[in-house]
Amino acid sequence: AITSISGGGFTLTLPSPTGLLGKQIVIVDESGALTGSIVSTVVGTINGTANLALNAAYTSIRVVSNGVSWFKIW
Repeated sequence: AITSISGGGFTLTLPSPTGLLGKQIVIVDESGALTGSIVSTVVGTINGTANLALNAAYTSIRVVSNGVSWFKIW
């Protein structure tokens, strides 16, 4: 699903990585206005932590599931 969000921060919760081995998700700040927004997970982790922040305007993050957790790959 593609969601367009503009202005202000947001929290995006990733789906459980269980059963999604190899699944990739790309999050892109196309507006440049979402710096400081959080990508989180309630099951598993992202690179060993529960949250990952978009730290700069126009940031993109790609995560991949190993079936247990998510890993940032760019």
